[in-house]
Amino acid sequence: MQLTDLCVRGGWDLRRDAEVRSFGFIETAVDGRLVFVGDAQNLDRIRSASGISAILTTPALAQAAEKAVPAAIGLAAVEDAKLAFVRLHNELAATDFYGTPIETQIDPCASVHPAAHVDPAGVIIGPSCRIGPRAVILSGTTLIEEVLVMPGAVLGGEGFQVIRTQTFVDVTHVGRLIVGPRTVIMANAVLARAVFPTATSIGADCRIGNCAFVSHGCQIGSRCLIGHGAIIAGGCVIEDESVLGPGTVCIDRLTIGRGAAVSAGATVARDVPAGMRVSTPFARRHLGSALDE
Repeated sequence: MQLTDLCVRGGWDLRRDAEVRSFGFIETAVDGRLVFVGDAQNLDRIRSASGISAILTTPALAQAAEKAVPAAIGLAAVEDAKLAFVRLHNELAATDFYGTPIETQIDPCASVHPAAHVDPAGVIIGPSCRIGPRAVILSGTTLIEEVLVMPGAVLGGEGFQVIRTQTFVDVTHVGRLIVGPRTVIMANAVLARAVFPTATSIGADCRIGNCAFVSHGCQIGSRCLIGHGAIIAGGCVIEDESVLGPGTVCIDRLTIGRGAAVSAGATVARDVPAGMRVSTPFARRHLGSALDE
């Protein structure tokens, strides 16, 4: 689709035309994408990013953008670029702009409990996968082989991607979720698909604990252990052989290096190098507490 067509649909001011094949964030690894830019600092990031075909920005930044970004990148302007970007993305998500899901494919050797829900389109369940009762497998999900999904787990849901204005506008997720061979998704865990046409991926031989949440765009390597109730925010990279203890919280876009270990209940706010073990203070007895009376 041409940027000029998007401008007509969104009521945007076209400055330079270009072909647009997807929407995405600056860091989204999708070629031909349109991104929004709400401040001058992000104009600098455009120059070093690859795959961007057009930007949507504010009228106040449009003149600076014309000079700052390469002439081959399309440009449009609107007052609230972020909100306009999300609203048009959500509108296009209900069309075939991002493609049409294929009919769901379930391998004859897979086992799906009668009380489970599997979307009729966009799901691939590979050989020897087992889907437990009340599990939910949504469009965009691929289970490679021998994946065990325990009762109540939700695969292919949406993460917390919301635009806060006078009201909340949720960003429709159109990406994928890919779960590798022999991985076990335990009861009531939730794994989100990616926001744009990339994939949240879980490697081979992983264990995702009860009530854990893996958000959109996360990349979890092979043989990782994600403890019960852990929360991994969007865009995190958890490399092979890593262990996240029960109740771990990983802030978005972090990297947990290969073989690293995060102790139970820790909140991780910065990258963890490969092989390192990190923790936060554990509960301890304080003098003068009820226990001392």
